Amino acid sequence: MIRKAVGQAVFEIRKRQRLTQQELGERLDRNRRTVARWECGDHMPDEEAYSRLPGALGVSPEIFLDAVDRAQRRLAEESPPAPRRPAPPEDQAYALPLTPPNAITGGGEDWIMGYVLIPRKNLFR
Repeated sequence: MIRKAVGQAVFEIRKRQRLTQQELGERLDRNRRTVARWECGDHMPDEEAYSRLPGALGVSPEIFLDAVDRAQRRLAEESPPAPRRPAPPEDQAYALPLTPPNAITGGGEDWIMGYVLIPRKNLFR
Protein backbone atom coordinates (compact mmCIF):
# COMPACT_ATOMS: atom_id res chain seq x y z
CA MET A 1 0.00 0.00 0.00
CA ILE A 2 2.94 2.36 0.60
CA ARG A 3 3.88 2.22 -3.09
CA LYS A 4 0.41 3.42 -4.07
CA ALA A 5 0.45 6.13 -1.38
CA VAL A 6 3.82 7.47 -2.55
CA GLY A 7 2.59 7.35 -6.14
CA GLN A 8 -0.57 9.28 -5.33
CA ALA A 9 1.41 11.88 -3.40
CA VAL A 10 3.86 12.34 -6.28
CA PHE A 11 0.97 12.63 -8.74
CA GLU A 12 -0.98 15.16 -6.66
CA ILE A 13 2.01 17.39 -5.92
CA ARG A 14 3.30 17.17 -9.50
CA LYS A 15 -0.09 18.23 -10.87
CA ARG A 16 -0.36 21.04 -8.32
CA GLN A 17 3.09 22.30 -9.35
CA ARG A 18 2.10 21.99 -13.04
CA LEU A 19 4.96 19.66 -13.88
CA THR A 20 4.87 16.95 -16.51
CA GLN A 21 6.21 13.48 -15.84
CA GLN A 22 9.00 14.28 -18.31
CA GLU A 23 10.02 17.43 -16.40
CA LEU A 24 10.00 15.66 -13.04
CA GLY A 25 11.98 12.79 -14.51
CA GLU A 26 14.61 15.19 -15.89
CA ARG A 27 14.96 16.85 -12.48
CA LEU A 28 15.61 13.41 -10.93
CA ASP A 29 17.73 12.04 -13.80
CA ARG A 30 15.02 9.46 -14.56
CA ASN A 31 12.81 8.97 -17.58
CA ARG A 32 9.09 9.67 -17.92
CA ARG A 33 8.17 5.98 -17.78
CA THR A 34 9.86 5.59 -14.40
CA VAL A 35 7.85 8.49 -12.98
CA ALA A 36 4.67 6.98 -14.46
CA ARG A 37 5.43 3.66 -12.75
CA TRP A 38 5.86 5.42 -9.43
CA GLU A 39 2.58 7.28 -9.84
CA CYS A 40 0.52 4.19 -10.64
CA GLY A 41 2.08 2.29 -7.73
CA ASP A 42 3.90 -0.32 -9.81
CA HIS A 43 7.32 0.63 -8.45
CA MET A 44 8.77 2.53 -5.54
CA PRO A 45 11.41 5.22 -6.13
CA ASP A 46 14.91 4.07 -5.23
CA GLU A 47 16.54 5.58 -2.15
CA GLU A 48 18.34 8.37 -4.00
CA ALA A 49 15.28 9.41 -6.02
CA TYR A 50 13.04 9.21 -2.93
CA SER A 51 15.31 11.56 -1.00
CA ARG A 52 15.41 14.00 -3.94
CA LEU A 53 11.66 13.92 -4.69
CA PRO A 54 10.56 16.77 -2.40
CA GLY A 55 13.17 19.13 -3.85
CA ALA A 56 12.36 18.13 -7.42
CA LEU A 57 8.67 18.70 -6.74
CA GLY A 58 9.39 22.09 -5.14
CA VAL A 59 8.04 21.25 -1.68
CA SER A 60 9.57 20.65 1.72
CA PRO A 61 10.13 17.08 2.93
CA GLU A 62 7.46 17.61 5.60
CA ILE A 63 4.84 18.56 3.00
CA PHE A 64 5.78 15.57 0.88
CA LEU A 65 5.57 13.14 3.83
CA ASP A 66 2.23 14.65 4.90
CA ALA A 67 0.91 14.05 1.38
CA VAL A 68 2.09 10.42 1.57
CA ASP A 69 0.39 10.00 4.97
CA ARG A 70 -2.88 11.47 3.67
CA ALA A 71 -2.79 9.22 0.62
CA GLN A 72 -2.10 6.18 2.79
CA ARG A 73 -5.05 6.97 5.07
CA ARG A 74 -7.30 7.55 2.05
CA LEU A 75 -6.26 4.21 0.55
CA ALA A 76 -6.91 2.43 3.85
CA GLU A 77 -10.42 3.87 3.99
CA GLU A 78 -11.16 2.96 0.37
CA SER A 79 -9.88 -0.59 0.39
CA PRO A 80 -12.47 -3.15 1.47
CA PRO A 81 -11.47 -5.72 4.08
CA ALA A 82 -10.07 -8.95 2.69
CA PRO A 83 -12.80 -11.55 2.24
CA ARG A 84 -12.62 -14.45 4.64
CA ARG A 85 -12.90 -17.91 3.21
CA PRO A 86 -15.28 -20.21 5.05
CA ALA A 87 -13.76 -23.19 6.79
CA PRO A 88 -13.79 -26.29 4.61
CA PRO A 89 -16.12 -29.15 5.54
CA GLU A 90 -14.91 -31.75 8.03
CA ASP A 91 -14.49 -34.43 5.40
CA GLN A 92 -12.38 -32.33 3.00
CA ALA A 93 -8.70 -33.25 2.68
CA TYR A 94 -5.76 -30.85 2.44
CA ALA A 95 -2.87 -31.29 0.03
CA LEU A 96 0.35 -30.53 1.90
CA PRO A 97 3.68 -30.36 0.05
CA LEU A 98 6.32 -32.84 1.03
CA THR A 99 9.64 -31.25 1.95
CA PRO A 100 12.57 -32.57 -0.10
CA PRO A 101 15.46 -34.13 1.84
CA ASN A 102 18.21 -31.67 2.75
CA ALA A 103 15.99 -28.73 1.75
CA ILE A 104 17.84 -26.37 4.03
CA THR A 105 21.39 -27.63 3.55
CA GLY A 106 21.11 -28.26 -0.19
CA GLY A 107 21.16 -31.49 -2.11
CA GLY A 108 18.12 -33.42 -3.20
CA GLU A 109 18.34 -32.10 -6.75
CA ASP A 110 16.69 -35.24 -8.12
CA TRP A 111 13.72 -34.90 -5.76
CA ILE A 112 10.28 -34.88 -7.37
CA MET A 113 7.87 -32.63 -5.53
CA GLY A 114 4.94 -34.56 -4.11
CA TYR A 115 1.89 -33.99 -1.96
CA VAL A 116 0.24 -35.93 0.80
CA LEU A 117 -3.50 -35.76 1.47
CA ILE A 118 -4.50 -35.38 5.11
CA PRO A 119 -8.17 -35.39 6.13
CA ARG A 120 -9.13 -32.13 7.84
CA LYS A 121 -10.44 -33.87 10.96
CA ASN A 122 -6.99 -35.45 11.55
CA LEU A 123 -5.09 -32.25 10.80
CA PHE A 124 -6.56 -29.95 13.44
CA ARG A 125 -6.75 -32.19 16.50
